[in-house]
Amino acid sequence: MRALLLILCCTHAALAGPLLLPGDLKGAAPPKGAPPQILFSHAQAQIEGGVAKSTLTETLKGEGAFALLLPLSPSDEVKGCALGGVALKGRVLKPKAASALLTKLGKARQDTRLLSFVHQRLYVVDQLTLKGEAILKIDLEQPLSSQDGFSTYQGVMSAPQFAQGVIERARFTATIQGAAPIRAVFSDTHALTVKRPSPTRVEVSYTKAGLEEGADLRLSFVEDADPLGLRFLTHREAGAPGYFLLLGNPSGGGDEAQAPKKTLILAVDASGSMRGEKWEQALSAMSYILDHLGGEDRFNVITFGTEVRAFTPQPQPKTPQAIAAAKAHLDALIPVGRTNISEALRVALAGEPGDAPRVVIFLTDGTPTAGEQDPKAILKDLKAINTAQAQVFALGVGDDVNPQLLDRVAEDTGGRALYVSEEEALDTQIAALYDRLSHPALSEVKLDFGGASVSQIHPEALGALFQGEDLIALGRFEGEGVHSVTVRGMRGGAPRAFTLKAQLPKATDSRHQFIPALWAARRIGDLLAKIRLQGPEPKWIEEVVTLSHRYGIVTEYTRFIAEEEISAEEANRRASDLMGAARQRASGRWAVQQSVNEANLRGKLSNDNADNAYFDRRGVRTKAKSKIIGKRAFYKRGDRWVQSQDAKNKPAKRRVVKRFSPEYMELIKKDQAFSEAQQLDAPVTVFSGDELIEVR
Repeated sequence: MRALLLILCCTHAALAGPLLLPGDLKGAAPPKGAPPQILFSHAQAQIEGGVAKSTLTETLKGEGAFALLLPLSPSDEVKGCALGGVALKGRVLKPKAASALLTKLGKARQDTRLLSFVHQRLYVVDQLTLKGEAILKIDLEQPLSSQDGFSTYQGVMSAPQFAQGVIERARFTATIQGAAPIRAVFSDTHALTVKRPSPTRVEVSYTKAGLEEGADLRLSFVEDADPLGLRFLTHREAGAPGYFLLLGNPSGGGDEAQAPKKTLILAVDASGSMRGEKWEQALSAMSYILDHLGGEDRFNVITFGTEVRAFTPQPQPKTPQAIAAAKAHLDALIPVGRTNISEALRVALAGEPGDAPRVVIFLTDGTPTAGEQDPKAILKDLKAINTAQAQVFALGVGDDVNPQLLDRVAEDTGGRALYVSEEEALDTQIAALYDRLSHPALSEVKLDFGGASVSQIHPEALGALFQGEDLIALGRFEGEGVHSVTVRGMRGGAPRAFTLKAQLPKATDSRHQFIPALWAARRIGDLLAKIRLQGPEPKWIEEVVTLSHRYGIVTEYTRFIAEEEISAEEANRRASDLMGAARQRASGRWAVQQSVNEANLRGKLSNDNADNAYFDRRGVRTKAKSKIIGKRAFYKRGDRWVQSQDAKNKPAKRRVVKRFSPEYMELIKKDQAFSEAQQLDAPVTVFSGDELIEVR
């Protein structure tokens, strides 16, 4: 990975944390030998007032002399570097001098990875000495770049691929302090945990055990007094439709800080299969939710086994007496009987729509075994019985549920489905779900793109937006010009609208090159859900295969494209067969894993290579043999990395080039994308212009 740096305009340099190469750069002999181990790594950053101050602390283990190389962005400033508390003296090389040094070292070590940094500055410590374990500490500072209303910063991380073994524990933490409320906080590279102690303060973190390979950690955020802080980002290649990302967040700090009232319905499976630890955890979670209702909320509790029981005929206001009575009602219940899902839904969704959004948390650990048991019949009646216009957030427990039913119930009502394994803490998951739903900001959310020509927007329906929850929509566009983009919804029974001006570029816009792959992942997730829930359509299957191949997003049904080069017809046939077999399972572990895989794709926020994985039918996490470098996808076939090809990028010419040859070094010098691909550190087949270069 690399040290902190800024993303500037169109620059997407390959960066890495401190690289420790055995040897002395001032010595006569080139550095050779084994690098040290990185036992632990912690990168910290404080971001405020347009400046990021960061510290990377690594616990190293090794013996002997080493040279330290730290790739820098144009605006990075090293404020200090110390080993074991003793300051180290370093120097900064400009790109030309850095390129000469890295080329020399790369040839001497026969390590092409070093050549991926030749287009940037380099901080160098010629020699440091390790005698066992020691702590390396590097302090950096840089002004944040700002573009399209984003403040963007690159996280201080570590580079285990240049060390021995894996890093036992790598961690990144950052605090963002704003003068105005901080809206969207977004990383296209890593799945971050985001906490919001206040509207103007955000704390983010990322922890990885057994880190094998580093990657850029890019972090962007919006500081804005506007209630949503909407931003519209684009990416467009020459002669092609463009891609966009609409981003916002009602994170508080304005009139949205006062959450409107809601009506909450807790529908809990009380059949015999819930008896024991599951029921005790469900009771704990229900108690937590009841204690954390808003002051103006209304609520009801519905339990269902063979029979369905409602705590009260209609939802009632939150009062201490009502909460105590609801808890006593739950405590007195003994799980028994079968699972009457159809009647439970009928009771939970009945009522008149009001000025408060109605949210149903529907928990079950089984399939319909009482009342109407045909999932198709239940779904057919769903719209008619949802007279309260409620959103259902379904929570399936264990492997005996029917995800095809629960997913459709959630999707058809504008909610979501979540699945919890028997091994997970049920009470924690339910409480976390309620925390996300506790402060509705907008209901009935719809997007209006004015006269812009947009298509394939994901998610297809937004439903409700909750405080602190990112509003994220990705799609494609054609045409150009400035258009008004409006987010419409209801709040407190009154319509609300939030509008921004969006520029659709005509010419090539290479900024935000992460957007197409992110859109593709969400598109694939939506298509797979349609195929599973609605039935196979050849055009959907073909699109899944095409997008998977082009963007390196490997699924359970397209895993073969990472392993071999086959025709489009054969790939479509294989994918269709695999999807057909999977659709036969309406319940059980495989069925649950299908839904989980789709949800992971549909909610994907980053193009992290480490997270390019799926769960197979047994629930085993399977990592794809693919990597995304910049905007290019590569597949590992044998000992060679091969850039993905499709009908649109079939090469006009092919050429074989030997590593470190004059023509190879010329390509490194003139083509930054080619040089970045060398970080794969293996024979690689990669495009350079209209040529396909096979590096040997």
